[in-house]
Amino acid sequence: MRLRDERLVVYTDAMFYMRAIQGRLDETVEDPDLQRSYTWPETPHQDLTTARLHLIAPEEVMRRWDELIHAWEVMTWNMEQDGPVNERGQYHASEDQADVKRVRRAIEGLTVALREAAGAEARASQPLR
Repeated sequence: MRLRDERLVVYTDAMFYMRAIQGRLDETVEDPDLQRSYTWPETPHQDLTTARLHLIAPEEVMRRWDELIHAWEVMTWNMEQDGPVNERGQYHASEDQADVKRVRRAIEGLTVALREAAGAEARASQPLR
């Protein structure tokens, strides 16, 4: 597989993983009494995606990925320290919490970086006229 193709595969894996985090975040900020139980699809392993990005992704994509992973880990750790909000063991955060805002900004930043990187790959593969 060509390097361009490898990059597009890892960008897709990163985007898929990011969308799973976004879905979990959206679920977390819902009213805990209204939260639905959604089964998330299996994502590529975070460490595998991180390693692949370190090998072949541009610096900006890697930086944005690291920001997202760090923001998500901090937020989930903080929620675990606070404990579940109800007897069903559900966690809750509000949109105005700093951790939630940090994760949302990281999602936006990674989305832009991945789109730009994928666009650059597509432009680079266009034949010269």
